[in-house]
Amino acid sequence: AINLSSERLVPYGLYLIDDGQTQFLWIGRDAIPQLIADVFGVDERAQVHVGKGRVPELDNDFNERVRAVIQKSKDHKSLGVGSITVPHLYIVREDGEPSLKLWAQTLLVEDRADQGVSAAQWLGVLREKVVQ
Repeated sequence: AINLSSERLVPYGLYLIDDGQTQFLWIGRDAIPQLIADVFGVDERAQVHVGKGRVPELDNDFNERVRAVIQKSKDHKSLGVGSITVPHLYIVREDGEPSLKLWAQTLLVEDRADQGVSAAQWLGVLREKVVQ
């Protein structure tokens, strides 16, 4: 797990962003071709189907691990007290559909807001004031 900030997302990576109701599988704009092939079974990032969907079942260890992480997160959320929903998975390319990208980015709650400070910076300032 990493902080929910776009500053932490490296462009060659693949990330699961999950808020308990919706899951996004974020594909960085410079995602490693072997990563794309292992997870999605296609040669190029542009061939990955974006939007609501699922990760295809492929016969390789990495694909199985990615699907297991996604399923474990869904199971954890759906088994919660009073939960009757299972999160939907949306596949997002960093340089893809702008509205889907923006939706996923709204979950990155530690990003700076309109020239302000990030959540981590704000907590640091608050901590300093409490110590004084």
